[in-house]
Amino acid sequence: MDPNAILRSALEKDEILAIEALLLLQQDRTLFPEIYSVANEVTKRLHKGTVTYSHDRIISYTTACRCSSKLCAYQRRKNDRPGTLLSIEDIVNRIKQTPDVTGITLQGGLNPEVPFAFLIDLVKEVQAAFPSLTLTAFSPGEVAFYAKRARVSPFEAIRKLREAGLQSMQGNSADILNDKVRKKISPDRLRTSDWVEIVKCAHRNGIRTSASMLFGHVENEIHVCEHLELIRTLQKETGGFTEFVFYPYLVDADNARLIGENSEVDWDEIFRIMAVARIFFGALLPNLQASWVHHGLPNAIRATNVGVNDLGHTIYDDGLAHFHKNGRVDAVAPEELEKAIRKAGRVPKRRDAFYNDTPIARRKSSSRLHAGSAR
Repeated sequence: MDPNAILRSALEKDEILAIEALLLLQQDRTLFPEIYSVANEVTKRLHKGTVTYSHDRIISYTTACRCSSKLCAYQRRKNDRPGTLLSIEDIVNRIKQTPDVTGITLQGGLNPEVPFAFLIDLVKEVQAAFPSLTLTAFSPGEVAFYAKRARVSPFEAIRKLREAGLQSMQGNSADILNDKVRKKISPDRLRTSDWVEIVKCAHRNGIRTSASMLFGHVENEIHVCEHLELIRTLQKETGGFTEFVFYPYLVDADNARLIGENSEVDWDEIFRIMAVARIFFGALLPNLQASWVHHGLPNAIRATNVGVNDLGHTIYDDGLAHFHKNGRVDAVAPEELEKAIRKAGRVPKRRDAFYNDTPIARRKSSSRLHAGSAR
């Protein structure tokens, strides 16, 4: 197969095959500019030069996790500091600190001390206190864990969460959707088939989800393409994914747990994966996200030239995005994000969890979080 022919086909709006995406991922660096260019052109056709973000707050209700993942900072080993568990009142108070956000995302580890009933009550209380906000909460991994402890099926757990007011879910805990890879990095994480089935259950219950990929650890290009193909197949079946989120594994000296990983970040390789994903998904999954807090704002902006059209949330209230051991808040003012987007020659647009435009309310917040701390 000719990689240039594949790129021409993509420009003609043809769907490329997984084997063709693999070929693009296996090309040497001389083809990178062409891959970037085609991904950028596909993005321009889909989004007309706009780059979105959501003025939302992500809150971790617990940072303790029993899952033995080598990649996740939620995991608590014997000599680690204990994780946190916020009360519902604490969470409500944190949301009150940012009165002008349009959505809330709740996430956490797999904490044996948290009953499934807590998740139901949490959703109900947040929805009751903030009925105008869009609530996104939990991942397939969390649903599987807490449903099992409550002795209900994942489908029943999702139905109960939907009745409580849950509107959308995170697509985290996907990592790489290949069981051999998952066994290496997190042997007791839910299997690929379980992740897929829970996502399908959510979509069937009217709960949309994101999809994600954590890469740059022990996987190879074949695993990446398997992951992309599975997500695209699911999107064709359900249409329930709102976005695809890139999580490159960035090694931290204090928390690196894989053996033999390279601490040097090759951003060109990361951008190449983003670009191939854009070409592969096309209009079927139009929203690709490179969160400014995970990539750093300069690299997230650079990613908008290789297929990315969304920069994620404004406030990350968990302290784990950068794998720090102590809780902290990472925040950027909407105005700062918009300024960076305009400087890159793009048009900023604020959106909700479902990528609908949201009005920009320039209200003065009582929170100090809006001073901006983007890196």
